[in-house]
Amino acid sequence: TQLTAGFDFMSLNDGKCFGKLRFVKASTPPDPPLTRGDIAIYDGEVPTTLPPLAGVATTAPQTYLSHIAFKARQDDTPYAFSRDILKDVDVKALEGKTVCFEVTPTGYKMRAATKREADKHLNSIRPKKAQKLNPDLGPKEAVALNKLSARDVGAFGSKTTNVAELHKLFTSGKLKVGVPGGPEVV
Repeated sequence: TQLTAGFDFMSLNDGKCFGKLRFVKASTPPDPPLTRGDIAIYDGEVPTTLPPLAGVATTAPQTYLSHIAFKARQDDTPYAFSRDILKDVDVKALEGKTVCFEVTPTGYKMRAATKREADKHLNSIRPKKAQKLNPDLGPKEAVALNKLSARDVGAFGSKTTNVAELHKLFTSGKLKVGVPGGPEVV
């Protein structure tokens, strides 16, 4: 599109990971299914049903505010748009192998890795003690956006409560949308 012309790379979440490199066609479910130990490079759009992975790249331009980009930041998963990643002969030669994938603000690096390196990295990021979740399961009914605030994040999640806060700004006239240059807080 015109918006992405000349735009060939974008880091959607910086980071470094290790895993088995898999190439995935956007229109075909991968077989076997992807796992947390995989680094998936999508030829096209990344599905919103993407399972947790070690890393993700796509040839289709993405937005920093997409569902998958939020998930990547939440899960600390390296994620990048690179228009030509599947044309990179060095990357293509690594398909099916254990690799190290690093995403930075200015590009990506990919290289072959050993199982020992991958295991060492996984052990370094694994929590040292058991994690305890404390979900707020109290609300049982849908709640209107104008009734929610940032303090309801435990029950409704950060995306929903942030939208609720934006809704309040918009309906109060403190946020104008559609002006040249984008949203404007007044």
